[in-house]
Amino acid sequence: MKKKRPDLAYQYVIPVIIILLALLLVVNYKNSPMGCSDIEEDIQRDDCYVGLAKERGKISVCDNIINPSFKDECKRVVAIKQGNINLCDDIDDIKSKAYCLESIAEVKKDPSICPTIEENQWSQICYNKLALILGDYNLCLNLERIEKKDECFLDVAEKTQDYTICLALSDGINSCLWSIAKSTQNEAICESWILEKGSDRVNKDLCYKNLARSKEDIRLCNSIKYDSLKEECIKMFTD
Repeated sequence: MKKKRPDLAYQYVIPVIIILLALLLVVNYKNSPMGCSDIEEDIQRDDCYVGLAKERGKISVCDNIINPSFKDECKRVVAIKQGNINLCDDIDDIKSKAYCLESIAEVKKDPSICPTIEENQWSQICYNKLALILGDYNLCLNLERIEKKDECFLDVAEKTQDYTICLALSDGINSCLWSIAKSTQNEAICESWILEKGSDRVNKDLCYKNLARSKEDIRLCNSIKYDSLKEECIKMFTD
């Protein structure tokens, strides 16, 4: 009597299924609180829980953390994952709570959260970041230090390519205007040049000359006031 051959599907598919199930168990173990609990070093174990909470978005994972700083960070990453600003209220440390609120403001793109942040440094950071994210230079006006306000204006101007924002700067207006004129190739920006000293007049003419060269447009030479610079500009096209 002929011996019956084993079914090929049974021979090959079943072992593959067993291997996949084993891999699944390993992955689940590594991503489980039990996996983190096996770590002996406190800081590394807490850090493991923070990573797990960030991945799963479950606040209950944070209950396993011992270190207060890691516990606060755990609540923050879960708040971001869930988009739940109320979780920030469960953070006791003022700076950690402020960081949490600022993070939610970024995620939600909501500048109305910035004034609710009691810690001034993070409130200022909130306004600065939201101004850049939203491209809204008006948010820069909430910054207290002039240099930070100017940095904010400049960043938003460069992001939006809106040269009119340059005019809000307390210093370096013409540099900002030229940066945007060069990137946008818009000669109308040269006309907004601020003329406070003799070199400003020259630099305004250079704005037209440089754009005439890059745009290959001799007509821009006509906007140059200094005769020598105008002649140089025209020669670029006639020589």
